[in-house]
Amino acid sequence: MVGDAFPGNEYLYGNINRLKTELNLVEAVSDLGYQTDIPAILAQLDIFVLPSILPDPFPTVVLEAMAAGKAIVATNHGGATEMIESGKEGLLIPWNNAKAAAAIMEPIINDAAQRKAMGIAAAKKVRAEFSLEAFEERIVQLLSNVS
Repeated sequence: MVGDAFPGNEYLYGNINRLKTELNLVEAVSDLGYQTDIPAILAQLDIFVLPSILPDPFPTVVLEAMAAGKAIVATNHGGATEMIESGKEGLLIPWNNAKAAAAIMEPIINDAAQRKAMGIAAAKKVRAEFSLEAFEERIVQLLSNVS
């Protein structure tokens, strides 16, 4: 896990640590806390997972992971739904059903070729739709339609 808890949700650390112990995942799940070298962290991942409880309107970390060529798994609410086509660049999972989310994620956990294809599609999409060049093109089109 990377990052800090949203202010007011720090209590979740206790819940997570309890679950890690109960499920015998203490050695498998690390909490790296706040990090500044995001590209280095992303380079180590096979899959980027953003299990947001709150619907972030524009989760830029998803775009960073897409640019790094990672298959994305994100909750099916907020801005991630506009960034990811489930089954193409990654997967959208329910935010309040861990068992369903795990079942949805299992195929890409076990299929490196599918993860790689999703990562390639994610990198292509972020360049085509979310790059500075794509933004500039849309602004020019918008302004030309106004005049």
